[in-house]
Amino acid sequence: MSAELLTVDPLCPDARTIAYAAQVLRRGRLVAFPTDTVYGLGANARDPEALAHLAAVKARPQGKPFVIQVPSQEGIDEFVNPQTQPAYVEELMRACWPGPLTIVMACRAGGTVGLRISAHPLTRALLSAAGVPLAVPSANAAGMPAPVRAAEVLAALGERVDLIIDGGPTPLGRESTVLDVSVY
Repeated sequence: MSAELLTVDPLCPDARTIAYAAQVLRRGRLVAFPTDTVYGLGANARDPEALAHLAAVKARPQGKPFVIQVPSQEGIDEFVNPQTQPAYVEELMRACWPGPLTIVMACRAGGTVGLRISAHPLTRALLSAAGVPLAVPSANAAGMPAPVRAAEVLAALGERVDLIIDGGPTPLGRESTVLDVSVY
């Protein structure tokens, strides 16, 4: 069965569609949507079963972590202790977020975590409505090009994704820059 496909205005997404997608995510399902970089494939970052399903759909190498997207800078507190970060990280977040920058930081639970706050209005609305942080890798199988249109997601993952939100082509058209500040 192919994914449900809903089309929205990317700059002013329909509130009902966003609420529905947020509900799908909270139920542990997968939703593909445009970000400011490429289409992402979102899963509830607090749901181990959703994360396992996401890894299987992406054919992701075992142990490779997912980038976590949050709606605001306050959302990173669940994953990192901002007080333990060097001062330049706070300045970097203020200057570059929201935007196409993933910052890898030391995680509260050990190891590292990549965090991002997208500038895309649809992504921000979805994150706010979901009320949970989302694991959001690109919406493609591992090793394949990152999709910049919903049709590319549908062709690559359509039978393995629950919902695809078509918000048109992504503005940047390439994946985010990744900056590792975990070792300073």
